[in-house]
Amino acid sequence: MLHTTDSPRHSLAFLVQVLDTLPAAAYTCDVDGLITYCNRNAIDVWGRVPRINDSSDRYCGSYKLFFADGRPMRHDECWMARALIERGPFNGQEVLIEQPDGRLRSALAHANPMLDEDGRFVGASNVLVDITDRKQFEERLAYQATHDALTGLPNRSLLLRTIEQALEEAGATGRRFALLLLDLDRFKVINDTFGHGCGDEVLRRTAPRLKHAVGDRGLVARLGGDEFGILLSGADRPAAERAAATILRAVARPIPIDGRTFDVGTSIGIALCPEHGRDAATLLQHADVAMYAAKRSRSGAALYADDRQEATSSRASTAAELRAAIRGGGLTLHYQPILDLATRKVVAVEALARWPHPERGLIPPGEFVPLAEAEGLSTRLDLWALGEALRRRRGWRRQGLDLAVSVNLSTASLLDEAFVEAAFRLLVEEPGPLGGLTLEMSERGVLEDPARVKTALDRFRSRGVRAALDDFGSGSSSLAHLKQLRVDELKLDPTVVRGLPASRPDAGIAEAVLGLGRSLDLIVTAEGVEHPEALDWLAARGCDRVQGFHLSPPRPPDELRAWLASPTQPSLPPRRRDLLRADRDPASSRG
Repeated sequence: MLHTTDSPRHSLAFLVQVLDTLPAAAYTCDVDGLITYCNRNAIDVWGRVPRINDSSDRYCGSYKLFFADGRPMRHDECWMARALIERGPFNGQEVLIEQPDGRLRSALAHANPMLDEDGRFVGASNVLVDITDRKQFEERLAYQATHDALTGLPNRSLLLRTIEQALEEAGATGRRFALLLLDLDRFKVINDTFGHGCGDEVLRRTAPRLKHAVGDRGLVARLGGDEFGILLSGADRPAAERAAATILRAVARPIPIDGRTFDVGTSIGIALCPEHGRDAATLLQHADVAMYAAKRSRSGAALYADDRQEATSSRASTAAELRAAIRGGGLTLHYQPILDLATRKVVAVEALARWPHPERGLIPPGEFVPLAEAEGLSTRLDLWALGEALRRRRGWRRQGLDLAVSVNLSTASLLDEAFVEAAFRLLVEEPGPLGGLTLEMSERGVLEDPARVKTALDRFRSRGVRAALDDFGSGSSSLAHLKQLRVDELKLDPTVVRGLPASRPDAGIAEAVLGLGRSLDLIVTAEGVEHPEALDWLAARGCDRVQGFHLSPPRPPDELRAWLASPTQPSLPPRRRDLLRADRDPASSRG
């Protein structure tokens, strides 16, 4: 039993103190709605100080009450009395409180009638328990469960839920929609080279571009990693393709981060409902198939087609294996000797990637290199090949074998700032100048962006690295590009060399390239020398170097050393030796 003093004043004061310590708003009102008492917490919840027993400040005017679903409660002068009479006591009714400044608070409302000695209703005692912080915490948890923490975009869970809702609407009304799936090109290289912080920033800056491109037409979600999904409401094929084109332009814009500029492209797969699926799993799968088709064709975006399913599944499986092989050491390099015709010595080797598949045997580069390019893996492949070739060259030098090494680079790598930065870091670790390293690029690839290719080559040239224009003579390049790029070597296209000396057109092209090399003081290396007649013809016309199966196929490192030590290497025919430029050593006299 509560013990107090006998003084009513003291008892009332004590009660007021107790009520002021309650972690809730407590107050009373009369039957006309006049506030007769409130504790301190009531003032905080209401957002104002009411005037007690003042007809100008009735209970209903102190704040507005709403049910949790947004329906307003009654606000006439004796709404509480009527509510209590009609509904009985309030016990934990969730309500919203609108304060005078418009801010909303959430609370649990408790109200009980106050009766006089005769049992007549004379007012109400009320308690409001403020649950705003709890509600906000619950909302944050709900948001985190359905949104990506990095980009703020909806996550896979919310996208799937939205797809299910769209499917229900499509079933009820026939309303169509499109599902787009995309991932970012070259993102892995950026992430690995510049760190996850830079990769995260690329994702953060890509997210608003996607949202702006889509606008209010649909939902943009991050599915994980660099993969995004987009649901376009009410979209047919033309609308989806127009949206994809807008997205491609938005993502293609360079992204500046900390003084660097990153070019991050994307490929988009499109699946339509109901044509390509009537459930979320099927639509996602078919959009994924279409995305890989877009990567292979380099078209930017592709619509799902049934005949792509089987081929895409097989290709996707092979691509995943290739990705794992690059990452886990499943590839190897073979080296093809390059013979200097003036000294009749092997002075260099070309490093060529090989994939010894554990089940399918040796997969030819003509199969997996195009796959790497189509799947956006060429930069990873090139970076691995460069690192492995440099490691092998260091080992040879320690063993007393001084061979220059040529490494092929794709155009995508040369145009990728992240790749250039990562490759340059490898070169910085190499001791001394790197005149024994040559980077080869295709003649056709240079035409994609000669200025940016030159910028990359200038960076490598600062470390002494040499540059070669591969497949020269295919008819794509020009003297202007040669002057701009300042390459050190031209590699005569194998399709031209194989026609020598019988084909007059091939002979004419070869003689023109050899003359161009002499006039520009460039080394000319003939690739694809497969028979002695071609070797004789090239030697007689002053070709500097040759490589091909007549000399040797590409060999594993140990087999190459054994071959170099053997006496079975092909030599030049005696009748041609007097035509060689024996007084010139291209390896030492050309810069």
